[in-house]
Amino acid sequence: MKKTKFYTENGREYRITLDMRFDDECRNGYKMFFMCVDIDEKRGSRWVGYSGGQCVEEMAKHFPEYAHMLKWHLMSEKGPMRYIANTVYLAGDRDCWGTRKGEVRRTEIKLFFNDVPIPVDLPEKVIEWVMKCPPESEYEIIEHAYKGKEKFDPHYTFKGLDEGTWYGCPFRDRQSAEQHKDALLTCKKAFRSIPVSWGEGKERDFDAARRCAIWPEATDAELSLPKEELTVLLKNRLPKLMEDFYADLKGVGLI
Repeated sequence: MKKTKFYTENGREYRITLDMRFDDECRNGYKMFFMCVDIDEKRGSRWVGYSGGQCVEEMAKHFPEYAHMLKWHLMSEKGPMRYIANTVYLAGDRDCWGTRKGEVRRTEIKLFFNDVPIPVDLPEKVIEWVMKCPPESEYEIIEHAYKGKEKFDPHYTFKGLDEGTWYGCPFRDRQSAEQHKDALLTCKKAFRSIPVSWGEGKERDFDAARRCAIWPEATDAELSLPKEELTVLLKNRLPKLMEDFYADLKGVGLI
């Protein structure tokens, strides 16, 4: 459904066309409600594109009879877009990794020699390989030459370690490979999982959560509930939300 109106602002003439539809134009397999505008400016005898899209203020100002439909933009037959996931994320204090500020986000296995508190500087996949090596391992050093036109020094790895390319070798010179070999053969080894990154968290955005869930009356306390409890609330209110949505669609003649 399209509606067009004309208006003058700051001495200039404009034409605004409202486009409302409830269909599967995006071919997602379900219908979705869209509400956007195209705004043209009159220049001489021609209408030239000026603005458009989800221009909320302009739509509410020039089409007040449809202002109540603005909240339903991107509402589908299934509910608001990413209804639960987006609402829970916006209302929560966890970052996109699911961690609060200061919480451990990721750990790595590190190798320590002779109770020295500083870990050995080796990639985690190399340390995991060392963990699997039997006690009698000899850690034979393998040299890998660079296979290209440029001349680069060879790199080094251990026999049996899945580092079969020049780029993937953990040691950039033989001396480093020899030093690590001697340490692996003579030092007491300890493997520990230690934190290497921490969560940043985020501020709770209750207003955005209310808009996402189309739940303007939701309290801060309700939106601050644990994820599982908030999810139950959102699921329980969805049938009534869908009922109101279809009633408004019927009211404007889209169904």
